[in-house]
Amino acid sequence: MQACTENNVYTNLLFVLSKIPFKLFELFKGLRMSDKILLTGYSGFVGHHFLNIVQSLESLHLLGRTNPPNGYKYLQANIDATSEYFKVLEGVGVVIHIAARVQVMRETGLNSQQEFRETNTIGTLNLAKQAANAGVKRFVFVSSVKVNGESTTNKPPFRFDDEHRPEDPYGISKSEAEQKLFDLGKETGMEIVVIRPPLVYGEGVKANFASLMKLASKKSCYHLGQLARINAA
Repeated sequence: MQACTENNVYTNLLFVLSKIPFKLFELFKGLRMSDKILLTGYSGFVGHHFLNIVQSLESLHLLGRTNPPNGYKYLQANIDATSEYFKVLEGVGVVIHIAARVQVMRETGLNSQQEFRETNTIGTLNLAKQAANAGVKRFVFVSSVKVNGESTTNKPPFRFDDEHRPEDPYGISKSEAEQKLFDLGKETGMEIVVIRPPLVYGEGVKANFASLMKLASKKSCYHLGQLARINAA
C-alpha cells in the first residue's frame, strides 16, 4: 500500500481480498480496547468478506439495509441525507464505510448522477457528521480508483495525490464525497482514511469480473484491441 501522510489516502494497483488481514491493524491503530467498530455495507461483496475476517471482534456494530447474522448490535437503515445513526454510533471509535450505490451498466444522465450523489456523497457525509458528533476518532471511506480517472494508457500509474478526474456518475459521487470528508475532518478533528480500490475480486465475485472469468473459460480467443474473434483450434 502507498500511504499519504497528509490525507491518509491509500491507492492500490490491485486490492486483493486475501491480503486485507495484513492491513487491518492500520485501520484500528490507536484505538482503546473499549472502542467499538461500526461496519456499513456488510451484505455486499466486499463487506461480506470483511465481516468474515473481523467477525470474532466482540466490539463490532453493523449498519445496513438487511438483517445481519445473529449476535451483532446493528441498525437497519439506508445511507441517505435524513437517516439517524446515533443509536449504533454510541461508543464507536472507528467507522468502516463500505456501503455505496454501485455502478450499473448503461446508466447515465442527470437522474443517475443525482441518485449516486444522494447515497455516495450526501449520505456518506450525513453518516460522517453524525460520527464526528458521536466522538468517532477515525472514519474509513472505501472510495474508488474511478476518482482518478478511467485509464492510465500511455501515462504513469495513478497516484494518491493525482488531481481528481472522474468521468462517470459513480466516480464523480465518490470524488465529491472524498473532498467533503476531508473538509469535515479539518473542521472536527476526526481522522479521515480513504481507500481507492480499482478492482476487488475473490470468492463469490459478481458483475464485470465474473463476466471476464466466464469469457476466459470459453474455448475462444478474443483480441480486445481490434475486437477480432479467433476461433480456438
